[in-house]
Amino acid sequence: MSAERENTIEAAAPKKQKAKKPAGKKSAEAKKTVFPKIAGVKHFETMEKLMTNGKAPFDKLSVDATKMYKDSQEALAESSRAYAKHMESITKFITEMTQESVERNTEAFRSLWGCKTLQELTEAQTKLAQQNYDDFMTGATKLSELSVKMATEAFEPLNDQFSKTIQKSMAA
Repeated sequence: MSAERENTIEAAAPKKQKAKKPAGKKSAEAKKTVFPKIAGVKHFETMEKLMTNGKAPFDKLSVDATKMYKDSQEALAESSRAYAKHMESITKFITEMTQESVERNTEAFRSLWGCKTLQELTEAQTKLAQQNYDDFMTGATKLSELSVKMATEAFEPLNDQFSKTIQKSMAA
């Protein structure tokens, strides 16, 4: 590198400033004013009292919040188990109902196919329609009952936990 270029780089670089040394020991009066007195108590003592007095309520709040979270998670898990159990029974019921309907309609179609007169065909078709309507209404009623039971049992743990939380917050 050329000497001319080195001089240019050195001239462009910022100059380092020397660090200032501390001004020495502070006077006793200066030390007193750094931490002013608050209502006759020194600042450190006040902070210590605030922290000591505030620790117990904070600890209680922390423990209560943790317990509430745990209880809520348990209620949610219990609710989910009830929901899954009832959905399984609803699915099983729908599957059985569908299978019975397919078997019954297959058998009815065979009987319709064997009709020799229009009168026989009309009577068999009317009987089949009535049977399907009755089965549908019976199935819909049972499905409705299963759904209400599922909703009631699945939301019971959540309702209980919500009620406990509201009662606890009202008492506080």
